[in-house]
Amino acid sequence: MVDNQRRLIDGKPEDFIFYQLYPETPAGINRDIYRDMVELPDLEEVKKSFEPLQNYLGGMYISDIVNWNVYSCQAGTIEIIKGERDKIEANYQEVTY
Repeated sequence: MVDNQRRLIDGKPEDFIFYQLYPETPAGINRDIYRDMVELPDLEEVKKSFEPLQNYLGGMYISDIVNWNVYSCQAGTIEIIKGERDKIEANYQEVTY
């Protein structure tokens, strides 16, 4: 979804949502034409949430990870699954002694 400078790539959020909401294409319709026919939810707030990533400087040779299993798309709304988020966050907690 983001380039090597953590900028959101145009169209990637829409691609992801389209494939989640419409995994099947009706018979006889081209997939690109079908995409133009359907209405996707407003993703402006999702896009804005990526902006702070541009200021984050990670380690060299460490790629970013998006844990898609933490997100759910229900009735046109993207939600975070709290239990899944907690599991992922537990893997990244830092401990000092």
